[in-house]
Amino acid sequence: MQHKAYSFLIIACLLWGFQPVTIKIVTQEMNILTIIPLRFLIVSIILFIIMKITNEKNFLPPKKCLLTLCLMGFFGITVSNGIQFTGLQYSSVGNMTLISTTAPVITVILARIFLNERLNLIQIIGIIISFFGTLYLLSGGLKLL
Repeated sequence: MQHKAYSFLIIACLLWGFQPVTIKIVTQEMNILTIIPLRFLIVSIILFIIMKITNEKNFLPPKKCLLTLCLMGFFGITVSNGIQFTGLQYSSVGNMTLISTTAPVITVILARIFLNERLNLIQIIGIIISFFGTLYLLSGGLKLL
C-alpha cells in the first residue's frame, strides 16, 4: 500500500511540474478570465466522476464551514491563480517556478504567526535550506573562486 501512495505522490509532483509550462502555453491562446473557471470546472467534473466510481456519498462539508471554504477557494484558487497566470504572461516559466518554491516557507511562517504552530529543528533546517536554495537559484548562483 505504501508503494501505491508514493506512486500517487510522484504523479502529483509531475502534474504540478507541468502546470507552469501548460499555463504559459494556454495563456498565449486564451484569456485568463476564461482559463480559471474552465480549469476548475474540468477538475470538478473529474472529482465528481471519481466520487461516483468510489460510491462516495458524504462529499458536502458541514454548513458552518461553507463561508471559510468559500473564502479559501476565492483567495487560494481564484486570486492566486489569476495573479500567477498574469505573471506568466510577463515572465518566464523558470522565474515563476523559482518564485513559487518560496510558498512552503511562506506557509510555515504564516502558520507560526497566525496559528502559533511550533517548528522542530528538522523543519527549521529544511526552511533554511529551501530559502537559501531558492535565493541561490534566483541570483544565478554564486561565483566561487
